[in-house]
Amino acid sequence: MITAPSSGTLGQVFTLDGITSAVASGKTKTYRWEMRSKPATSRAALSDSGSVKPFFLLDVAGDYIVRLIVNDGERDSVPVDLTITAVVPASTGPVLKFALVETTAAPDSPKLASLQVCDAYRLDSHLADFWTAGLNASNCNSGLGLPPDFQYQYRSTGFLSVTGPGLFPGPLGEHSTVAAGAFPADLPATPISMSYEVAANIAGLARTSIGKAGGTSLDYVVPGYRMNAPSGGPGPKATYRIAGAVAPRNAPQGWEAVVETTVKIDVSAYTASVLTTKFNVYTKKFSADFSEDVAVELNPSAYPEFAGDQARYDVSVSHQVAYKRKPN
Repeated sequence: MITAPSSGTLGQVFTLDGITSAVASGKTKTYRWEMRSKPATSRAALSDSGSVKPFFLLDVAGDYIVRLIVNDGERDSVPVDLTITAVVPASTGPVLKFALVETTAAPDSPKLASLQVCDAYRLDSHLADFWTAGLNASNCNSGLGLPPDFQYQYRSTGFLSVTGPGLFPGPLGEHSTVAAGAFPADLPATPISMSYEVAANIAGLARTSIGKAGGTSLDYVVPGYRMNAPSGGPGPKATYRIAGAVAPRNAPQGWEAVVETTVKIDVSAYTASVLTTKFNVYTKKFSADFSEDVAVELNPSAYPEFAGDQARYDVSVSHQVAYKRKPN
């Protein structure tokens, strides 16, 4: 006899129990479990198939058929089959939201931002420190400086258009999906702006092996305001609105998550087309809801570090998410 429910949550570890199987008094029971059927793309396998309580991963939605045969030392029992259905949990909402708006439109709009994405696995002893300092989509794509237990699953480079939603709706790697987001209600629409939401993709996350944590890093750099260097001191300013939310509570059923967003604004100064200096004017890491107006100079000469005849702002955005299964 198999003691177990007939359904389980996609992505979770499912445990079977044969302890109630009956044999004659004084005889020793041995167990033989078999995976008789599973969804076509599933890689599920029974762990410890000779034990009383084997387990396996519900890694693909659909039906799994498991068979138990018990031996009393003399003969096998009649086989008992159990069908377990892996059910997709209800969506719990985005784990992060983000909006970036140039409230003074620059003359060289629209803009393309360079984009890098990485999905990876590490041991599930990592969660808050899955993305250790200096570890992100950029060095995942380069393959440099990666920890020994870091195993990338998906990596990609490309571009996004900084207009409207910015990121194309749909899958973002294996672990995440993207949808258009909302802009702060107190801002007018501008040509240089984007807003999006990122949620967990449970179908991809479910394939995370037992004992592993899964992570996603999304990094991109938006070319910002261009500045010439007039004579004189500080002049007018422009503003970036940076707004969003970090919501690890929206991890799928059976998972816990950590989420961070980091925004940096740098100035790259040039003489003609030659880079002369680069310096940071804003850096902030967000691990909760946030909304800030960041004022920046339109005259690069207002910065003591500036050297050259022109300059440009670059806005770097990094989203880092990690998931691991909660203990059963």
